[in-house]
Amino acid sequence: MIETFLIYILCAYGIANMIVYSSGPFDCFTRLRGFMDKYAPSNFGELFHCMICFPTWVGVILSAFDIWLLPNISFTPFNMLFNNDSLWYYIIPLDMFITSGTVWLINTFQETFESITNKNDKE
Repeated sequence: MIETFLIYILCAYGIANMIVYSSGPFDCFTRLRGFMDKYAPSNFGELFHCMICFPTWVGVILSAFDIWLLPNISFTPFNMLFNNDSLWYYIIPLDMFITSGTVWLINTFQETFESITNKNDKE
């Protein structure tokens, strides 16, 4: 169960990190962010620049995918814990919260280590 949770969080982090920071193949993520900034409502475009906001929706999508499209395979944390598709109204928000929080925590550690490394390189 712990291994599945770690794999889930690392996948969610990878998805969010690619969309928020990466240019992607053929600049597809850069174009997506530019499109959302230009044509989406003001707050919706910011979703693609935020490592708290975007993983929240990654958690919702992965949780819904796990519950309704792959009901025999539990890979989201609270679907593994409850293992009951009829409790989807609990599972999806809880997966949303844990995904956003843990991805944000990993991102914060990464940014901290990068700032320490950059500070040491300048000295």
